[in-house]
Amino acid sequence: MSDTTRHPYVVTVGDEAPAKVELHDGGDGAWVAAFEDGEVRVALRALHADGRLTAEIDGQEVDLHWSVDDDGTVWLDGGPLVGRVSLNVSSLGELALKDAHGAETAVPAVDPVVRCPVAGLVLSVAVSNGDRVSEGDALLVLESMKMETTLRAPTDGVVVGVEVREGDSVKTNAVLVTLEVKV
Repeated sequence: MSDTTRHPYVVTVGDEAPAKVELHDGGDGAWVAAFEDGEVRVALRALHADGRLTAEIDGQEVDLHWSVDDDGTVWLDGGPLVGRVSLNVSSLGELALKDAHGAETAVPAVDPVVRCPVAGLVLSVAVSNGDRVSEGDALLVLESMKMETTLRAPTDGVVVGVEVREGDSVKTNAVLVTLEVKV
């Protein structure tokens, strides 16, 4: 049985305007991304050591080359027909939306829950319950497919829940840290 809980994110592809997306479990290891104008079913089939990933998108298998910048931007390259594009996926609390002119617009309601972006292993936890954090502070380091990712505080707040310890294996979308945010 799949989990139909919808998890809100903001996705930016290349130079496109950020779009609100809700992800939910599509069963069989797939996620369904619900956009304003439709849905896409995506399943990650393999992460290869040579920097390729194999995904199934709406039933069609696709091979892409991928890399991650220090700021967390994921770069996907689909070859000459698709080209190279950047992909940023953030929980709603992780960014202020920018309009087409680059001016900040209203920030969506802050998501105080930091979730696991990809299944992996917790290498270190930098915070404890009661710690005050500022936006951008490191919360923990996660390893997935031999790559380390530092998960950072989406906003200023107080840590009210640390759900993992060093050495824990975590699944995609698992709750890792919860913040109390003063508005």
